[in-house]
Amino acid sequence: MGVEHPILLFFLVVVASGVAVLLIVARLVGRILQGVVGPFIGRSRRVLTTAGSTPANVVRFCSNTKCRHPNRPGARFCGQCGRRL
Repeated sequence: MGVEHPILLFFLVVVASGVAVLLIVARLVGRILQGVVGPFIGRSRRVLTTAGSTPANVVRFCSNTKCRHPNRPGARFCGQCGRRL
């Protein structure tokens, strides 16, 4: 009882691997667009608010890569883990 069509098995493995890679890439792109991960890991980032708002109304994210909690404008410490912003 061996594999009668090894090409078919190979094709199915390649397709399944491709689908898995596409799902991982799509999820990563979604997280980047949401601002969860990106090129500023380890630094605090600002999220732009609506037009006409003052610069004091920016949300700062915790620089702890495991926390990344969005904090209220003007906060000096993270509301989740207590780390200095």
